[in-house]
Amino acid sequence: MNKSFFLTQILELLKCNECKNDTNCDHCKGTGLRFPNQQEINKVIENLNDKEMEEWANCGICLPN
Repeated sequence: MNKSFFLTQILELLKCNECKNDTNCDHCKGTGLRFPNQQEINKVIENLNDKEMEEWANCGICLPN
């Protein structure tokens, strides 16, 4: 698996889609970032095959519980 592809997928989850970096945004307060919900994280993980999961587990990326 290309780690940069996986990181891109995760970073896409972190983007706030509710605003355009509006400092009054209730979701991200203008940071442009948000925390993805578990369903969104699961969708990315489901799209990985077993080999990709093994590589991901060994690459040191930790997601919050």
